[in-house]
Amino acid sequence: MNDLAQAQIDTHNALQQLGAAVPGAPAPTCPSHKKVVANPGNYNGSPQKFREWWSKMKMFIGVGITNGSLPTTRDVTAMVLSRLERPKAGRWAQVQIDQYLGGAAYLVWVDLQTQIEGFFLPGNNTKWAKAQLLHLCQGPKHISNMTICLTVWKCLTCLEMSDMSESVWNQTH
Repeated sequence: MNDLAQAQIDTHNALQQLGAAVPGAPAPTCPSHKKVVANPGNYNGSPQKFREWWSKMKMFIGVGITNGSLPTTRDVTAMVLSRLERPKAGRWAQVQIDQYLGGAAYLVWVDLQTQIEGFFLPGNNTKWAKAQLLHLCQGPKHISNMTICLTVWKCLTCLEMSDMSESVWNQTH
């Protein structure tokens, strides 16, 4: 069995244990508020898709807290962690789940948001942005799209334009 399949099985088993950690409490399920706010689905660890998924997840959780379908910090945490999959996001979730199963206190929603954003937001990941710059290639992209990418990644890496231009120039020639 490959590592990814085993990690998914371990995450599933840990979530089942997390749901059973409180006697008489049902395992976390998709709240009934999905008719009001669309289910954001799972996050696969892609930096490009995090902001969209995270905005939808925050709205989804906010409605759940407001309407009472996610009454405890345990419910909120289980809902969010159960939506993280694939190697990076799934492993991060597994570490968090293991900490909670080990007796760590559940974070309140605001603190959980800060923790997740600190780990997954591409804007906080200068290494990711620098890697994007190093592998930047115009290809079939229109020049305006290329300029937008270059500007965004420049801002994320805090590079001076002269440093960045030289790096890109050296890569293309």
